[in-house]
Amino acid sequence: MKKVLLLIVTIAISYQVEYAQNMLHYALNSNGEKEWTLFPENANGEVVISSIVEAPFSADTILMAADSYITSLNAPGDCEVKTVTKSNIKNVYSVQLNVGKQLWAIEYLGSPLFVINRDVSHVKFTCVIKARKGKYRYSLIDFETNRRTLPGEAKNDGQPNTIHWQRVNSILRLRKQYCLSHNTSNRKAKEDVYSYNEAIAEETYLYFDEFNTVKRFEEGLKNLTFAVDDFEDLETKGTVKEDKDLALKEIGDGIYCREFLTQTDPNFNFSFIENHAKIEKKPVTNGSLLGKGNNVFVTSGGENYEQSGAQELKKQIYIDNFWNVVNDVKSAHFVIEYHVDTNGKDKAYIILKSPDRGCQSDVLFREGSSESMSENRRVAKDIYIYHLKPLQKKIETNKIPKTLNMFDVL
Repeated sequence: MKKVLLLIVTIAISYQVEYAQNMLHYALNSNGEKEWTLFPENANGEVVISSIVEAPFSADTILMAADSYITSLNAPGDCEVKTVTKSNIKNVYSVQLNVGKQLWAIEYLGSPLFVINRDVSHVKFTCVIKARKGKYRYSLIDFETNRRTLPGEAKNDGQPNTIHWQRVNSILRLRKQYCLSHNTSNRKAKEDVYSYNEAIAEETYLYFDEFNTVKRFEEGLKNLTFAVDDFEDLETKGTVKEDKDLALKEIGDGIYCREFLTQTDPNFNFSFIENHAKIEKKPVTNGSLLGKGNNVFVTSGGENYEQSGAQELKKQIYIDNFWNVVNDVKSAHFVIEYHVDTNGKDKAYIILKSPDRGCQSDVLFREGSSESMSENRRVAKDIYIYHLKPLQKKIETNKIPKTLNMFDVL
């Protein structure tokens, strides 16, 4: 009897601890205003997505088609589906959509112990399909979004709209406190504020990605493919017509525009991020493809540590605004590639290229490096500060090294 009581107490304590931990990370409010939302909410503030679809089939055929579609999505890494219940008029499923991928590494003494590609967020909900002859209703309810951990007041879990704005508002508070307590004309402060702005942008990208992932799931429910049913007229078989009026809200490269990422005003309004027109590729009038105000596309080798270096180069270029960073190589006057050579002692370097001329520089600015993501961020910053910034000054005074004369414009 004592063992049974001990077991019950242990289970109760474990449940309370788990519940307390979940509530600790769960967003009960948005920590500020929800300036705009993507997921539809009912009068109680709960996300509900539901619609009735006309379909000239029996209830059994409709439920079979819905089951075929939903269970076909059950793929590790993308979607996790569990059947809760089935009947002759209703099917219920538990669905988890895995959104985005993020590299996560544990490093020791500058070397990665292991690197994994983990989900950026999970969107969970219950999918209910109710069918009658000739029509069916789908309902997506009981939504919860789980995101990765952030510093400060930011929570991990909650209703899709609530958790997004709770996290953005929490980052905004940290950003405002930082701006008010630091000299934002200082380069280190600019880098730190850039990181806050980048975090807001990444959260917003993720919000749209979550929304569009759910909408793609919903589109499949609207457009079920039906098999032949002996009790129906064969001429009516096919696919329910697609809703041509559906317009998914998308966010373009403008979210990462310089004005957004380099903003240091503590009271700047980030409530809505508008798309900015893509930076035009204007004719070169300053004597070189590398000239001030020209467009640069920053890329790297395929390794995650090389990509980290490229991201750091982008940050430094954004902060100084000598060149315009573009996200389409076709819009670039030239390209900067960040590489790490692991033959012998690891060395990082960059190469400059012209997408139009098909030419490239020799290897430039070798610096000792490693296969560490954090190390390559530091090395990339050194390459920028100690090599690319002095090069920019030479460009401004028309003293471009002869080794880069392939970028001259006559």
